[in-house]
Amino acid sequence: MDCYINTVLKRNSEFPEVIRFRINATVDTDEIGGNKTVASLKGFIVKTFLWINSSEFHYFDGISAHTSEGYDVLTEHSDKICSALNINSDLLDETSEIIFCETAKVDPQYRNKKLALRLLREAMFSLGSVSSLMILKAHPDGDNVDDKDCIKLAKYYCSDKYLKLTEIDRTKLAGWLVSNNGFEIRYNEANDEFGFEISID
Repeated sequence: MDCYINTVLKRNSEFPEVIRFRINATVDTDEIGGNKTVASLKGFIVKTFLWINSSEFHYFDGISAHTSEGYDVLTEHSDKICSALNINSDLLDETSEIIFCETAKVDPQYRNKKLALRLLREAMFSLGSVSSLMILKAHPDGDNVDDKDCIKLAKYYCSDKYLKLTEIDRTKLAGWLVSNNGFEIRYNEANDEFGFEISID
């Protein structure tokens, strides 16, 4: 399916260290020059150290209860994040920015086309860097959502080979995913050099 991807960035007026983003997928309509948004992903980027103290908590708490929970995951469970990513704490400390993905919405008519994964890749590759950390909670819409529902959606998000999302702790933090490796380093024998391989298709 052909669609257009556009990203809108907005600095948070209350917390200037925070950059809000919204990534939309649109398709052409029958109307001349018309288009329709069929999927969107919203979140924010924080370019500060989160591992030294708790002074950044108000960034997250001021946005939503969900992101406040995410801050607790980042700061209280950094050991589990390191274990999930198979890195040591020193490498985690070198994170240049946190890409926090809040919610992904897909028009029911356009589901089963992997649009949510496409938007997550856009966030990773367009807004991040080789030292970014992406975090999100796989949490379906609706009432009475339980851990099993989150785990099922988490498996879908983790299926993308380029995002390399991984579960932090399925038992205690069901649905919480993290990635620091949207870019894959590959050796090119022809040019005798290393380079980054990415895909956002």
